[in-house]
Amino acid sequence: MCTGIKINYEDGCVMGRTMDYEVPLNYNVIYLPKKYEFCNDLMGKPLYSKYKTLGICFENRDPLKDGINEHGLMGITNAFSGFNLYANQSKSEKINISSLNYLTYALTNYKSVKELIEDLPNIHMSTKDHMGENVISPDFHFMFADSTKRCIIIEPRKGELIYYENPYDVMTNSPGFESHVRRLKQILDLDNLVDFNSAKNLPGGYDPISRFIKAFYLTKMNVKPNSSKEALSYSYNIMLQ
Repeated sequence: MCTGIKINYEDGCVMGRTMDYEVPLNYNVIYLPKKYEFCNDLMGKPLYSKYKTLGICFENRDPLKDGINEHGLMGITNAFSGFNLYANQSKSEKINISSLNYLTYALTNYKSVKELIEDLPNIHMSTKDHMGENVISPDFHFMFADSTKRCIIIEPRKGELIYYENPYDVMTNSPGFESHVRRLKQILDLDNLVDFNSAKNLPGGYDPISRFIKAFYLTKMNVKPNSSKEALSYSYNIMLQ
């Protein structure tokens, strides 16, 4: 049960998220320097970082759950339950990687959302490596933003990766992004958020759809921050609600 939000301020944006699990997890901050070998791809070749990256991981291991690189590209990964999200074999003509390592790959290899999107057709996620052996490839989807304040969602669909522009600046869990947006538009008048009637039916549950709608409303109706410190403070307060 994870919720991610992006909050803009005049010179940029910040990203915050919750990470709710029913079991204790040992998480910590990890720094990945340039030219660091963080994993092998599914063809058995080592992958290295081009850019310095800082993020949160579990048990001091390299796969990141969220992070930011030296150029301001930031991202998070959330659970995205589904069936047959990824292919079950590698493609030699593409960059083959598990979903577990994709966020780390993206943050250590792209400067911006634009670069990430341009290279997305070359990325192939699979549940098996080139030898046909199973690999850890959890059901994930991803939210990225950069210093231009552009925000996108990346989701797997029938073995392929697709992206959505995300002006709503929110990500939760399943269902897919388009379903969240449809429900959001049914509940709220997006052109008149300040009107009382737009907020009277805000959902109170903790399911992904309810959390998406609440996080969007709280983010958009919050006082506009003047600095990164204010934006971080506001994102923390929103995540507590």
